[in-house]
Amino acid sequence: MVPEPPDDDSTVSYTVLLGAEAVEGLQGATRLQRVPAGKLRVYIASEGQQSAIVDVDVPANGSIAVRARLPKR
Repeated sequence: MVPEPPDDDSTVSYTVLLGAEAVEGLQGATRLQRVPAGKLRVYIASEGQQSAIVDVDVPANGSIAVRARLPKR
């Protein structure tokens, strides 16, 4: 899960919610492991930015990449 970088040089912290699991990160990629296969809803949020909701379909024994742009509020 990768929020798009901001247009300026600031660092962005963000939270990724997947079911009951929350993962926090700093600008860059976040890797979630042991995610169940199937259709899931991913929430990506960052202070001062609009949140993103992304529906994904995780393949069995596979991986996916999610990118989201979080515009300023």
